[in-house]
Amino acid sequence: MSTVQHGEGLYGWERAKAMLAVALAVLLSVLDYAVANVALPSIAHDLHVASSQSIWVINAYQLASLSMLLPLASIGARIGFARMCRLGIAIFLIASVLCALSTSLLELALARACRVSGGRAS
Repeated sequence: MSTVQHGEGLYGWERAKAMLAVALAVLLSVLDYAVANVALPSIAHDLHVASSQSIWVINAYQLASLSMLLPLASIGARIGFARMCRLGIAIFLIASVLCALSTSLLELALARACRVSGGRAS
């Protein structure tokens, strides 16, 4: 069992900044999920697919989220959680642009799967 020794960790303003960064990253991920659920009818209409097919936008997000959780935690333990968080936010931003530029349901589902990978990494 490991104990925290004096001098380890963040204190004061540095701790508050770190907690704010983590909270904002979690907010991005949760907001992404909520917005997609609300926008499903519009997504189906704009991509000219049936409403029953548009649910794959959500399914891709959930499947990627579940399958990436443990591998990303393991990678974070190896390369450092701060570095993993920065990498995750960068992936999330790039995948967000890909989501905006997607023209088919498959492109959107794949971009959202990449997006959730970034969200889980952060």
